[in-house]
Amino acid sequence: MSEPQRRDLEDATIPTRFEQAAGRFPDRPALVSATRRLTYRALNRAANRIAHAVLRQYGDAEEPLALLLDPGAPIICALLGGLKAGKVCIPLDATLPHARLAAILGEAQAHLLITDAAHHPLAEGLLADARATRPPSILDLDALPADLPDADPCLRISARRASAIYYTSGSTGRPKGVVRDHRMQLHTVAYTTRRLRIEPADRLALVVSPSTGMSDQIIFGALLNGASLHILDPRAGGLAAWLHRTRVTVYASTPTLYRELLAGAPGGHAFPDVRVVWLSGETASRDDVTRFHAHFAPGCLLVNALGTVETGDFRHFVLPSDGEFTGLTVPAGYPAPDKEVLLLDPAGRAVPTGAVGEIAVRSAYLARGYWRRPALTAQRFLTDPAGGEARTYLTGDLGRLRADGCLEYLGRADRQVKIRGHRVEPAEVEAALRGCAGIADAAVVAGADAAGEARLIAYVTPAGAAHVDPLALRRTLRRTLPAPMLPAAFVVLDALPRTPTGKVDRAALPPPVTGRRPDLDLPFEPPASELERLVASVWAATLGLATVGRRDDFTDLGGDSLDAMRIVARVGALCGEELSPADLFGSPTVAALAVALLQRRAARVPPAALEQLLAEVAPS
Repeated sequence: MSEPQRRDLEDATIPTRFEQAAGRFPDRPALVSATRRLTYRALNRAANRIAHAVLRQYGDAEEPLALLLDPGAPIICALLGGLKAGKVCIPLDATLPHARLAAILGEAQAHLLITDAAHHPLAEGLLADARATRPPSILDLDALPADLPDADPCLRISARRASAIYYTSGSTGRPKGVVRDHRMQLHTVAYTTRRLRIEPADRLALVVSPSTGMSDQIIFGALLNGASLHILDPRAGGLAAWLHRTRVTVYASTPTLYRELLAGAPGGHAFPDVRVVWLSGETASRDDVTRFHAHFAPGCLLVNALGTVETGDFRHFVLPSDGEFTGLTVPAGYPAPDKEVLLLDPAGRAVPTGAVGEIAVRSAYLARGYWRRPALTAQRFLTDPAGGEARTYLTGDLGRLRADGCLEYLGRADRQVKIRGHRVEPAEVEAALRGCAGIADAAVVAGADAAGEARLIAYVTPAGAAHVDPLALRRTLRRTLPAPMLPAAFVVLDALPRTPTGKVDRAALPPPVTGRRPDLDLPFEPPASELERLVASVWAATLGLATVGRRDDFTDLGGDSLDAMRIVARVGALCGEELSPADLFGSPTVAALAVALLQRRAARVPPAALEQLLAEVAPS
């Protein structure tokens, strides 16, 4: 960023930038939804009336203002109006569970809540349950005074004033609010404008909730550049037809919503007007790239971005429509301006190129911190020891730098698990699963086996009408992943549960069915002798299965090297034989291991007693 651009960020605010755009493009469409179409002039006037209502009753202090409205024109008007009045806006998703919304309002301690007639009863109920020390007043957009002016309020606001609080999930279950200021948001919008080359002729799709941090890049990326913002709540359906009909040029969403879009789209280049597909918030896969090539016209760009609410986007990977891609997951890519990425070990030291480390972002354009949580802010936002303006945010995400400077995202550090003494990143297993034929999406979490040992559980969704065969998946993964990374159980779901932001809701994943023998190539065949029954019972107890067939393969049942050690020790003790795991892997079925035991014993039995031994172990 040039020095004049940096100086401009110190003076500008979101309202002044929007008012400049409204002055330049008064009659251009600014906002288009299913029920409203507003020019820049009309949108500015509507926002001004709300700003004057807020200023008239509540003054211009820097204080939080909650917005409880459906996605559409009202929440955009209220957002701009709140910013024009100098408030710190908290967009809420009205579809969240009542308890979650009440918890956010209680945490925020907002002084004012803007809503409308449709949401007024919900607002009153939430305030009754929010446990706020000072319940906020309610401003109903459908009951604004008729005498409110529609001229710009011309309130002088510092670029360092807080502008928004976005609530995200906390590890303790308590929501945490990330505070952004005008300066940070404008820096992010400036980057988005340059990266996506947004111009007044563009039409940007807002299909993510305004309560998410990703939304402000879309909203202000359009409204500060004279472009038009087209809004659709994807829960209404018809996303593909809407995108085609509105001739959107810039589409932005999570990879999950992008997949839903293309699942309902016709074949061929169904969206000829889209010139940028911008994905963020989750890992994009090779299949996502394949879908991109199949549905978007030549010249369209796929931009995969990595960022957090606390940092804004700090990495991006750009792939043209004719670009080749062979990896399993799309990398996070290359640096965004003024955002330095560091990879740190647990002691806070930089790791070498190619090593895995926690992603830390150093910049002068980070969020202020967490609303009303100074201890957490100090823990995650590190000040410059030399006293400089740049701070370092510890993301809690893991990454690895390639030699060319491209960053690979490897998932959350707090999701790292230890399996059989080996550290495993579930995100790497998820990436491998998404690369398997017939798999649309995957999530991997840690669970425990019958002995209480950590194991991985894989949740997968089929691509289209594909049949998912867990045994085939296990065998495919076995070719590329080490044993500790192989899931012990596979659960096939129609769709992965999602949070309101579109991320996988891991807490809502159903537990796997335990004790059931997996579906194998061969039908179940019960043990056929006392020795086979003894071996099968040890296998079943060790692997946590109700039954094991005589022809079942040990590794197909999910057994690994530690299970093998336990089994040979127990079987050897019961049979009076000394076995090794190699014996089990060399005779990987109940029947084969029973034969191996028989042969070992027969080698030591006198010929006269051999006939009696054979009678003991022969199939009954």
